Parts: sequence; C-alpha cells; structure tokens
Amino acid sequence: MTADRELELLRPMDPVTEPDQLMWRAVVAALAGREDAAREMLTELGTSAPQFLEAARRFGKAGLMPADVIERIVPAVAVS
Repeated sequence: MTADRELELLRPMDPVTEPDQLMWRAVVAALAGREDAAREMLTELGTSAPQFLEAARRFGKAGLMPADVIERIVPAVAVS
C-alpha cells in the first residue's frame, strides 16, 4: 500500500480543522507522483488556510522537495 493511501486511511481530510494534515497528504501525494491529486488538495487548502500554501512553498526553498514540483502543485495565492 502506498504512503498516501495509508494517510487517507487515518481519518477524513478536513482542511478547516486539520489543514496541516491536508498539506502533508498533498506533499506525500506529490512525492508519490500524484501531482494532480496534490494540486487539488492544495487548491482546497488555499480556500480555508492559505498560510499553509506558503509553508508548502518553503519546502522547495529548504530543499525538502524539488522546486519544480512545488511550482506545479502549489496554486498561486489570490491577492485581495
């Protein structure tokens, strides 16, 4: 079983009450090659907890994830 599937079994994703869990699931999905799923999760996360998108972007800057993957999966933040 894949790591992202294992995470799905832990408990339901709720971007409002557990935005960090959804961010980590997106990271694991991206690293598993499921970039479309990761992008969907982060898009959902951006509506309820946009600060976590900035945290995800920093993974690339810190060398924790390839910068090109971060560019593909993290949606642009809407400017108000």
